[in-house]
Amino acid sequence: MIGSRVASDEIRDTSDGAPPLPLFEAERELLEPHERPDMVTWAEAHYVLPRETAQVHGRWSREYVPFWVEPMRWWSSGSLRQLNAAACTQAGKTEFANIALGYAADVDPGPFLIVLPIEDVAKKRLGTRIRPMFKSCPRLMEKIGGDVANFNIGKETILDDMILYIAWANSAVTLSDMPVRYVVFDEPTKYPAAVGSDTDPISLGKRRQRTFSINRKTLVCSSPVLEDDLFWQQWLSGEPYDWWALCPHCRRAHAMAWECVTLDKDERGKLLAPAEYERGGRARYVCPHCKRAWTEYERWEAVTRGRWVPVGATVDAAGEIVGARPPGPNRSLRIWAGMLHPIFQTIDGLAAEWAAAQEAKRQANVKPLQDFLNNQLAEPWKETAKETKVDALRTHIGRHETGVVPEGCLFVTRGLDVQIDHVYVLDVGWGDLSEAWVLFYARIDCGNTERLSNWGPVEEYLTSGWPLAGDPTTRRRHALASIDCAYRTDEVETFVRQCQRQQVPIVPARGSDHVRSGITRPFRDSRRKILRYDVNVDYFKGILWSMLYGDVEPGPGYLHLPKDTTDELLQHLASEEARDIPVKGRRRIVWVKKAGQPNHWWDCLVHARHAAELVGVRWLDPRATRRRTPAGRPTRKKAVRTKY
Repeated sequence: MIGSRVASDEIRDTSDGAPPLPLFEAERELLEPHERPDMVTWAEAHYVLPRETAQVHGRWSREYVPFWVEPMRWWSSGSLRQLNAAACTQAGKTEFANIALGYAADVDPGPFLIVLPIEDVAKKRLGTRIRPMFKSCPRLMEKIGGDVANFNIGKETILDDMILYIAWANSAVTLSDMPVRYVVFDEPTKYPAAVGSDTDPISLGKRRQRTFSINRKTLVCSSPVLEDDLFWQQWLSGEPYDWWALCPHCRRAHAMAWECVTLDKDERGKLLAPAEYERGGRARYVCPHCKRAWTEYERWEAVTRGRWVPVGATVDAAGEIVGARPPGPNRSLRIWAGMLHPIFQTIDGLAAEWAAAQEAKRQANVKPLQDFLNNQLAEPWKETAKETKVDALRTHIGRHETGVVPEGCLFVTRGLDVQIDHVYVLDVGWGDLSEAWVLFYARIDCGNTERLSNWGPVEEYLTSGWPLAGDPTTRRRHALASIDCAYRTDEVETFVRQCQRQQVPIVPARGSDHVRSGITRPFRDSRRKILRYDVNVDYFKGILWSMLYGDVEPGPGYLHLPKDTTDELLQHLASEEARDIPVKGRRRIVWVKKAGQPNHWWDCLVHARHAAELVGVRWLDPRATRRRTPAGRPTRKKAVRTKY
């Protein structure tokens, strides 16, 4: 007996004329129409945020992520085919992907594919997100047979009514041709440009949806990185939407943007120190219509009442969208940090990070600014070609003398470039916040550099120092020198070893295309018993370009040239330019030497900056209390003390 009989007006007909029998309870449940819940309703009823990975754990609530409600309803409807979500970090994009998986398994089954960047990330996602989600939901545990150990990596996992594939982007095997209805591309900015000899991972994944072209769903979510990467090209392919918020003062709506944030500045119109913004009260979100500042509570109230509006459309006084076209099947969203709940992000915190990024930029380090654009504003970073012109360098010619250390210089570094019968040298003095001065440059003719006996003039130069502008009797010696060892490798490393034995601070270095993820990497040559540095020269050239061409006012991150600078030095410093060219399927900024122009002092400048990196130029800050004398301190003549 499969169930008890219940009293009901609905009865079963019989073919033999016997009295009709009432329906079984299971039969009634089968025959009665069921209303399918949308994704939001399902998440609020069944999705639980685990304590191990969520600050606000427990039952999922739209209270903290109102901007995901409408996209979740798009996903559970029939009109959406692809959703591209550019979001700041910790904005809930991974939770959206998990909810989409749980919703498909419980409500709308279909073959499901999740693509992660690498295998280790796929294993981590399974262990920290997917298994806890199934454990916390009894309905989902039934789909996996009551044991989360039944999940597989790299091959299919059989659920009750569907198949789940967890793959990684650099494996052609895990992206093999199996039909799927749902595909989630998570963090595609970290995907390779191609999988082996095949096309890119996103194209491979989409091919698997061919047999589900009528009801397929594709989610592409990430924090942006570059304008020309895989993710941003997918984002541009969709119809863009902006988040419009209603001002609590004037009741007018606008698209929320970082441009609406106002920061206090000092009397010179400059940004305050990051710590000032962090303390609070120095930054605020301002309505572009009524110019009233919002409190954090008012900002969040406006966000919770917001809505997604297609780019090009507006919202009228009644709150209705004006000028919108019918929504297409491919839609793109951008969620930036100003839309997050105040317990996760405040305007003061954003202002402090922005000020710190601008301060780093003045020191010729643009990485914090790129990180702010990518992971807070959810905007891609645009790599631009860098032109180098002699006329722009003339504005950097200052008033300090060649061979004299100016006020504010804390230590000196040297760069050396070895040629057939001569060596180019250049000295740079470094001050607070990477302000720098070219102190000396020359060509030392020493004869054939294959003979170490000819290196005497170079050694004499390395043991010399420069007088201080305020005290000519005191000379400052260099803190560290970096010499290019790509040419005359054996001779250079032997010379360096001899100098180091005499306590002369110098290291051999060379540019390397293999150092892309870092700045400089030490390499110990076991045969020659010496430490050599492989250098990311493009990184240092980008910094020096900012110091010479990006900064127009003397100060932090500015490179001063001596007042007797020659045209020959200017030609060397403008001998290379960065060009935007394709490299292995992607566009990249590459430094290229101009035809017919010597670049030896430019190379010396790169090595001088490399030496400054090793000394610690990025940690110089005039507001910090110095507990030690910087390297390369002034040295005075001392009386000779003997046993007599």
